[in-house]
Amino acid sequence: MQTKELPESGSSLAMKALGWGTLYAVSGFSVFCFGVWKMMGVKNLEEFRLKVGNILPEIPKSENPGRSDFKSVRELMHYVIEESEKGKKS
Repeated sequence: MQTKELPESGSSLAMKALGWGTLYAVSGFSVFCFGVWKMMGVKNLEEFRLKVGNILPEIPKSENPGRSDFKSVRELMHYVIEESEKGKKS
């Protein structure tokens, strides 16, 4: 708190700025989400998920080119070393 003799400290000023910034960020994002919700005309989260799923493109699933089943950490480390050596030779 600022008095005639002592100006407001830096930490209290920073906390006040953090509080206002947080309030603005949360409020702004809430208004954005509410606007999107109303523009889409959905009534619940299930409808929202379905509409967004229809709008957004589908992400293709790709096969993992390497191994993913290791019996121990030692086996994993041997595989990593072998793959690294193959990469250096190429």
